[in-house]
Amino acid sequence: MTVDIPCIGMVSLVNMHATAGGVTHPENPGVDTDREDELRQAIECLSPKRNEMDVGTYAGGIIVGDLNCGPEASPGNYEYVILNGFRDAYTEAEAAGGLLEGPEYSWDPTNYLNKIGPHAECPGQRCDHVFVQRDCLLDEWKAHSAQLVFAEQFVDIKHKDGVKSTLSDHHGLVVELRRPKKSDSAST
Repeated sequence: MTVDIPCIGMVSLVNMHATAGGVTHPENPGVDTDREDELRQAIECLSPKRNEMDVGTYAGGIIVGDLNCGPEASPGNYEYVILNGFRDAYTEAEAAGGLLEGPEYSWDPTNYLNKIGPHAECPGQRCDHVFVQRDCLLDEWKAHSAQLVFAEQFVDIKHKDGVKSTLSDHHGLVVELRRPKKSDSAST
């Protein structure tokens, strides 16, 4: 999807859910290969936009979603996105002191939905992301804050008296991007 955002320009968004592994371990080399292919397709989806649009109106692209990779799990897939021209808005907000209160990981093995699944023994992971394209107009926009949300267990599980769950097996991720004021960027 491409959106014309006033004061920014045309921004293309890719929302995706990369392969998790199914009944295979999520860091199985075959799964990592499949996931890298999916990430490559997302990156390529945004690359032609840069060439198709007027350079003055195309601001860049953003990849969001459950990518089933991160610093803790399948780090090669995570690095693939970084090395192919994207920055991790969560780590950017963290470096700026902008992490808001919330869970540490977007995939938590103590979540009821994960405790009953095939990956219950996996450690907590930050595998849901907002990746912002580098070397384009979006470079002016920095991650001001990031927060993992929807960690509350309030959904009743049918046939399980008193058991409640979160909305999903992953927590949501909210990132606020801001363009620094001219006076801010001049002093740094």
